[in-house]
Amino acid sequence: MADTQVPIASWSHLLPTRTRLVPYNRAMTAALDQLAGPVIFRGAGRSFGDCAYVSNGTTITSGELHGILDFDRADGVIECASGTPLLALHLAVSGSGWAVPVYGGTRWATVGGAIGNDIHGKNHTRQGSFGSHVLDLTLLTVDGSLVTASPDSHPDLFAATIGGIGLTGLITSARLRLVPVVSDTVRVRAVPFTRTSGLGRLLEQADCGYQFGWLRHPCRQASGLHYRAEHVAADQPRDRDPRRRGALRVNLATPVVLGSLDRLRHLAHRRLDRTMHVIDLNYWGDRFEFRSNLFGRRGFHEYQFTVTAEVFDEAVRILGGMLDRAGLHSYFTVAKRLGGHRSPGLLSFPREGCTLSTQIPDGAGVLGVLRSFTEVVIDLGGRVYLAKDSCVTKEQLERMYPEIDQWRGIVRRYDPKGLIQSDLARRLDLKPW
Repeated sequence: MADTQVPIASWSHLLPTRTRLVPYNRAMTAALDQLAGPVIFRGAGRSFGDCAYVSNGTTITSGELHGILDFDRADGVIECASGTPLLALHLAVSGSGWAVPVYGGTRWATVGGAIGNDIHGKNHTRQGSFGSHVLDLTLLTVDGSLVTASPDSHPDLFAATIGGIGLTGLITSARLRLVPVVSDTVRVRAVPFTRTSGLGRLLEQADCGYQFGWLRHPCRQASGLHYRAEHVAADQPRDRDPRRRGALRVNLATPVVLGSLDRLRHLAHRRLDRTMHVIDLNYWGDRFEFRSNLFGRRGFHEYQFTVTAEVFDEAVRILGGMLDRAGLHSYFTVAKRLGGHRSPGLLSFPREGCTLSTQIPDGAGVLGVLRSFTEVVIDLGGRVYLAKDSCVTKEQLERMYPEIDQWRGIVRRYDPKGLIQSDLARRLDLKPW
């Protein structure tokens, strides 16, 4: 194989390096250790950190792994190739009375990425994470074997793969359990909140199918809107068709422009009662077509943490204060409630409580602030989402994820030479063998 390496970075333009890109094809059944150097697997490339590429190694893209393989409309089970975008999955079941249970942050993420990162959405209190709905998955392991893993067959590999950030093997396909819905239309209600009313309390008390909070200026005032939504009958009119692009194209990053976009988001959703397609509710951020370029070449950190609901407002205040004192700004700040559902994945991020994600332009002092705040998160009993991580240390990881040693023990049996690596895995020493 020609040793041709190309530039690559996170979707947020951080952690640039070079790698060898190889598309997957159905002839790739030989042992992965025949490839030059370490290997990792990459879906749509929408990760904010360095979990989906490896420096001076081989990054295998989804290639031919696309498409719906089977849809059992009677039982609500769908099988698809791992490189299938979530949008294609949603549209395949639209109007059938079934829905994909979990929506992540972008419709362009792949099914394999959704499993490897065990994504969660605005309905976690009702549906849990994506991995909770995986019936089984097929994995290409380092010795070239195709292994079908489920809670009943190779349960250890199944638990290590869900939320395992692609480090157990290449997911080639998966079967998912769908959920019944009355329609694809949701009614959304927005409730304004201020620092005094407490977003954590609103998130904890609301009982609804979907909910999230959007914060304006978290460094100065934790105010914004709390959204609640439920599915309604299909005959209620919707604001727009989700298949229409309607993207806002912005490619200029200044505090004024970014602050204006935050205000625009507020204005776009200021109506307190509206109906829309469920895809638009869950993937609103995709309407900013070039949002990965908003911060220019320097890129940005997407930082997400979770703590219990009781200390969530305190954590938000501390983060805002630390950013403010450092002269840093944050944008596109979203909070969600996480329910008590336990994922089958050992390294799955969600734990019961509340989670907040925010985007911070890269620059001097950012890593120090985020690492210091991660200590606060740990002291409050929380954790940081590894799928988006660009800053935590190995020591912090091991304090946040006590299951890491169990995960390592399983993965070592399937990858004894540590062939499957990513820059994230190297940075956090996830495979110390």
